[in-house]
Amino acid sequence: MAAHERAGTDHVLVIGDVMVDVVVVPAGPLRHGSDVPSRIRVTGGGSAANTACWLASLGRPVCLAAMVGDDPTGTGVPTSVDAASAAPLRA
Repeated sequence: MAAHERAGTDHVLVIGDVMVDVVVVPAGPLRHGSDVPSRIRVTGGGSAANTACWLASLGRPVCLAAMVGDDPTGTGVPTSVDAASAAPLRA
Protein backbone atom coordinates (compact mmCIF):
# COMPACT_ATOMS: atom_id res chain seq x y z
CA MET A 1 0.00 0.00 0.00
CA ALA A 2 1.38 3.43 -0.98
CA ALA A 3 1.96 6.08 1.69
CA HIS A 4 -0.76 8.34 0.29
CA GLU A 5 -3.25 5.45 0.49
CA ARG A 6 -2.39 4.84 4.16
CA ALA A 7 -2.86 8.54 4.89
CA GLY A 8 -6.31 8.47 3.26
CA THR A 9 -5.54 11.12 0.63
CA ASP A 10 -3.94 11.29 -2.76
CA HIS A 11 -3.42 15.07 -2.76
CA VAL A 12 0.08 16.50 -2.92
CA LEU A 13 1.04 19.85 -1.40
CA VAL A 14 4.02 21.46 -3.16
CA ILE A 15 5.68 24.34 -1.30
CA GLY A 16 8.32 26.48 -2.96
CA ASP A 17 9.13 29.00 -5.63
CA VAL A 18 7.34 30.45 -8.63
CA MET A 19 9.47 32.25 -11.21
CA VAL A 20 9.25 33.60 -14.73
CA ASP A 21 11.59 32.09 -17.31
CA VAL A 22 12.70 34.06 -20.36
CA VAL A 23 13.78 31.65 -23.11
CA VAL A 24 15.75 33.08 -26.04
CA VAL A 25 16.36 30.97 -29.15
CA PRO A 26 18.72 32.66 -31.63
CA ALA A 27 18.02 32.20 -35.34
CA GLY A 28 21.72 31.57 -35.96
CA PRO A 29 25.13 31.62 -34.34
CA LEU A 30 25.88 34.39 -31.85
CA ARG A 31 28.27 37.01 -33.21
CA HIS A 32 30.32 39.25 -30.92
CA GLY A 33 29.37 42.92 -31.34
CA SER A 34 26.27 42.17 -33.42
CA ASP A 35 22.57 41.47 -33.00
CA VAL A 36 21.12 38.10 -33.88
CA PRO A 37 17.39 37.74 -34.62
CA SER A 38 15.85 35.53 -31.95
CA ARG A 39 12.58 34.09 -30.73
CA ILE A 40 11.82 35.15 -27.16
CA ARG A 41 9.29 33.31 -25.03
CA VAL A 42 8.24 34.19 -21.47
CA THR A 43 6.89 31.25 -19.53
CA GLY A 44 6.17 30.19 -15.99
CA GLY A 45 8.93 28.48 -14.07
CA GLY A 46 10.33 27.76 -10.65
CA SER A 47 10.96 24.31 -9.29
CA ALA A 48 7.82 24.13 -7.14
CA ALA A 49 5.52 25.48 -9.86
CA ASN A 50 7.05 23.10 -12.42
CA THR A 51 6.66 20.15 -10.05
CA ALA A 52 3.02 21.04 -9.31
CA CYS A 53 2.20 21.42 -12.99
CA TRP A 54 3.86 18.11 -13.92
CA LEU A 55 2.02 16.27 -11.14
CA ALA A 56 -1.28 17.82 -12.29
CA SER A 57 -0.55 16.81 -15.89
CA LEU A 58 -0.17 13.22 -14.64
CA GLY A 59 -3.63 13.42 -13.07
CA ARG A 60 -2.47 13.81 -9.47
CA PRO A 61 -4.50 16.26 -7.34
CA VAL A 62 -2.00 18.91 -6.30
CA CYS A 63 -2.00 22.23 -4.50
CA LEU A 64 0.82 24.78 -4.83
CA ALA A 65 1.79 27.07 -1.92
CA ALA A 66 4.15 29.83 -3.04
CA MET A 67 4.59 33.58 -2.76
CA VAL A 68 3.80 35.48 -5.96
CA GLY A 69 4.69 39.12 -6.60
CA ASP A 70 1.95 41.75 -6.84
CA ASP A 71 3.15 43.12 -10.18
CA PRO A 72 2.12 42.61 -13.82
CA THR A 73 4.37 39.56 -14.17
CA GLY A 74 3.17 37.99 -10.93
CA THR A 75 -0.50 38.39 -11.77
CA GLY A 76 -0.11 36.06 -14.77
CA VAL A 77 1.42 33.24 -12.73
CA PRO A 78 -1.81 31.97 -11.11
CA THR A 79 -3.41 31.81 -14.57
CA SER A 80 -0.69 29.50 -15.90
CA VAL A 81 -0.82 27.36 -12.76
CA ASP A 82 -4.64 27.17 -12.95
CA ALA A 83 -4.38 26.14 -16.62
CA ALA A 84 -2.28 23.17 -15.53
CA SER A 85 -4.96 22.17 -12.96
CA ALA A 86 -2.60 22.76 -10.03
CA ALA A 87 -4.75 24.61 -7.51
CA PRO A 88 -2.84 27.60 -6.16
CA LEU A 89 -3.33 28.58 -2.52
CA ARG A 90 -4.31 32.25 -2.42
CA ALA A 91 -3.87 34.43 0.64
